Amino acid sequence: MTVNLADADRAVRAVMSGIGRHIDPAIRATLNARRSARGAADLFVLLDQATWQTDVTNYYNAYFAGIVGGNLAGVLLGCCGFTTPLSHRIRRLFVPTTSNYGTLVHEFVHWLQHMDAYPAFYETDVDGPYWLEGVTEYFTRKIHAPGRAGHYDAQLQSVQNALAGAAVTEDALGAWSFRGGLFPAGLHQFR
Repeated sequence: MTVNLADADRAVRAVMSGIGRHIDPAIRATLNARRSARGAADLFVLLDQATWQTDVTNYYNAYFAGIVGGNLAGVLLGCCGFTTPLSHRIRRLFVPTTSNYGTLVHEFVHWLQHMDAYPAFYETDVDGPYWLEGVTEYFTRKIHAPGRAGHYDAQLQSVQNALAGAAVTEDALGAWSFRGGLFPAGLHQFR
């Protein structure tokens, strides 16, 4: 499968329609301003699979090395895309053209996340990225579930278990992830 900017624009619309109620109004305003002129082209960078490893290494060193510490570009090499950990005014999503629609949705969910969640939780202990990806995947699959099996399944299951056990609510997940609210403490008991 391959993706293009029309798919990316469709993903943006689907996410905003599906979970838009959770999004910080300031982030929504920034999104609308950025999309008004160029649509998804101002948010997404679709990279050729042939240069993906080189591109990922370069982007990792530019954006993530100081946040995560050390050169963990190898982790990104195995991923299907990533979102730069920058202000929403300049935040970008990088996805190889050989990716799929679900990855566009997942990375756009990351783009929407409040800076207190993404990238802040990548700067914490091992649990930070675990929960961030679990919550991101939870919201991703609310929008697009087909073909997502194998992507953050353990993290997603922990989030679903917490929701089923009434330890957290979707609104609490949305408040933390998209509006800078407190991390839902009830999640920790489900890892």
